[in-house]
Amino acid sequence: MKLKLNLSRPDGSTADLSVTLDADCTVGALADRIAHSDPQRGANPVGPNQTLVRGEHGGPVTMNPAVAVLESGLVSGASVALAPTPSVARSSGEVAAVMNVLSGPDAGRSFDLRVGSNTIGRGRQCSAQLSDPMVSTLHARVVVGDVIEIVDENSSNGILMGDQQVSRVALRPDDTVLLGEDIISVRPVSAQVAGLGGGSAGPTVEFNRSPRVDPTYEGEELAPPEPPQPPQKRRFPLVSLLAPLIMAAVVLAVLQNAMFVIFLALSPLMLVGNHFEQKRNAKADLEEAIEHFRSALARIVARAHATQDHERERRGAEHPSTSEIVEAVTSRGELVWTRRPEHDRFMELRLGMGTQPSRLRFDVNPGRNGIPELAAELEEVLERFANVDRVPIVGSFDTSGSIGVAGPRQQMHDVARGLVIQLIGLHSPAEMVLCAVGSNAAGDNWDWLKWLPHSSSDHSPISAQHLVSTPPGCSQLVAELTDLVAARAGASDEPGSPTPLPRVVVLVEDDAPVERNRLVRLAEHGPSVGVHLLWLSGHRTRIPAACRSYLEIDPLDALYALA
Repeated sequence: MKLKLNLSRPDGSTADLSVTLDADCTVGALADRIAHSDPQRGANPVGPNQTLVRGEHGGPVTMNPAVAVLESGLVSGASVALAPTPSVARSSGEVAAVMNVLSGPDAGRSFDLRVGSNTIGRGRQCSAQLSDPMVSTLHARVVVGDVIEIVDENSSNGILMGDQQVSRVALRPDDTVLLGEDIISVRPVSAQVAGLGGGSAGPTVEFNRSPRVDPTYEGEELAPPEPPQPPQKRRFPLVSLLAPLIMAAVVLAVLQNAMFVIFLALSPLMLVGNHFEQKRNAKADLEEAIEHFRSALARIVARAHATQDHERERRGAEHPSTSEIVEAVTSRGELVWTRRPEHDRFMELRLGMGTQPSRLRFDVNPGRNGIPELAAELEEVLERFANVDRVPIVGSFDTSGSIGVAGPRQQMHDVARGLVIQLIGLHSPAEMVLCAVGSNAAGDNWDWLKWLPHSSSDHSPISAQHLVSTPPGCSQLVAELTDLVAARAGASDEPGSPTPLPRVVVLVEDDAPVERNRLVRLAEHGPSVGVHLLWLSGHRTRIPAACRSYLEIDPLDALYALA
């Protein structure tokens, strides 16, 4: 069992500890070991029988030295200090649960329980001291963590839940157990206990990856109106007009009948009237068609605006923002470690927000030949919605191999920190391991990486220290990474074979104290076998070309920040 702790010394200095201990190790044994292993113990001597004081938001908690670390509530990332064991070893701090005696000799009594192990019995040292003679001196203990458990301590009468004797069982708020003749229940009062959780009070916070459908927005299709056809030119019917006139002249000459000539002359007049009537109607029809076209086009524009608003929302859900991931990690939401190797978006990052080709499609007739002015209006609408702004700009380690970030140091580290948070928030430490090759100047920016499970994963193929900033440490880590690339390349000669797991992402500071050509070779040959680099530099020209995607930060442009 491993723990990562931060030790606070009496002089105000701190030290990071990596502790490997047995499952039955007690808090007192761990405290004594820390006290006698501290190289500064000469300047700050300690007495015998030490315990640990755990720092919490509600105030420091003095831990019972006799309790096993596994059941003490101590977890990786905790800040601890050494303190002498009090004469009566009781945990202090925020009340996490309340034990109520519902019936029996101690009916009506209540006892406050803290995070960790709380003892129950007739003994004076017990956290909950009962008077029931059927209860043993040390009868049981209640372990308060993400869940609440009660454990039998080899008592005479044991623990009964219902009509069954149990040695260890998880308690819900409506559960009751029988100790001797006392019936008790335990109710959580702390959000830490009552919230989402599935683990125990041990050093490991268990997490269940939630089933989640990876959102994919395929886009929508709209059918814009066809521009009306230009009006066909109608020629004046000259032959049809002249024929009746010639016939009238012939009839007049032969028959000398003026009345018949008048009737023949009416036909051309009707023909002329019909021609101009058709021309007027065609113009009116065209004006109506143009009005209908522009009205329909305006409706399509409104629908396209609404569709692109929906597209921004859906595409944002495909690649969550850094703030959404931080919130999910804090609440252990469904986004945590949701990306899996079989997903299309595995090892993808939101680099920022920008303009991308829209997924909105228009069903248009490629052979349209309407009125040129109206066709130009339609073409302008199609071009206007060809792209959509304020959507994620995505970088993929699978397609780019490695990714670079360039710009002023402060902004560069801010952006890179967001990218790292996306990596560790969306990918499990069983499938993605994080290393860092930095410099002493950049050490403070990445000191927090040491608390991540991704930098000390049991699944890591790297035995060297994952986070390094000294020349020997950088050289050893790069050597192991180079050997890993060679070993994986030799084991996956077959084309089309899947990329080995876990993926290894190496955060590289451009001024790291290691030969640059070794890092460039890693960037060139590592991605094909699952070793990728996130290269940080003050200027784009310092990023190797093997980083096929890069993010350059303009110090004069406030839009560099991740959304």
